[in-house]
Amino acid sequence: MTAYVSSPESNYGMKIWVPRRAKAKQTYPGMLDNTVAGGMATGEDSYECLVRESEEEASLPEKVVRERVKAVGQVTYMYVRNEKAGGESGLIQPECKSTYILIFPCCPWQFGPFEMRTFETDLMVLQVNTSTISNCLSM
Repeated sequence: MTAYVSSPESNYGMKIWVPRRAKAKQTYPGMLDNTVAGGMATGEDSYECLVRESEEEASLPEKVVRERVKAVGQVTYMYVRNEKAGGESGLIQPECKSTYILIFPCCPWQFGPFEMRTFETDLMVLQVNTSTISNCLSM
């Protein structure tokens, strides 16, 4: 899920809540990530996974997520794992992501290790492409 906050002073009228992964993480340490993401348990629905992960990763209350989140589609892709992914490099990794957005009219609270970023800032990061997890680029 990608969470946005209305920001009239920004060129595109919004800012994105972007977390930076802990440097001690085994996979993609210190890199920018989706606002909320996580693995689904066997038999778990993607929406229920999102609600659970939103509370775990971003301290977003279940009620807020259920009232405001919108499903926007699915993205299916494959990529070649590199050393930042942890485990064995060079393997082809198939993935299917359910994508959601959550839009707030303003920043209701500050939470977690998140940064408020504009599209312009993220475009500069993408041009360098050194600190963003590759499977977050499609979100």
